[in-house]
Amino acid sequence: MHRLLKEHVSVATRSDPHVELEDLDAGQVIFRVRATPVNPAEGPVLADEIVSALDKVSNGHHGG
Repeated sequence: MHRLLKEHVSVATRSDPHVELEDLDAGQVIFRVRATPVNPAEGPVLADEIVSALDKVSNGHHGG
């Protein structure tokens, strides 16, 4: 998971994002994510990039 985030997230973070699988139910995957950008103004971009990367995992489109 961390490798996938490093490959798909370009926003610098204060520490590595923390991702937990919270629930898996009826084809839905729910993740809990904690990530803080170095530059607070980049928060929305960071969120979009993380959601996009996790979408690849939950839809089975990751490369490893």
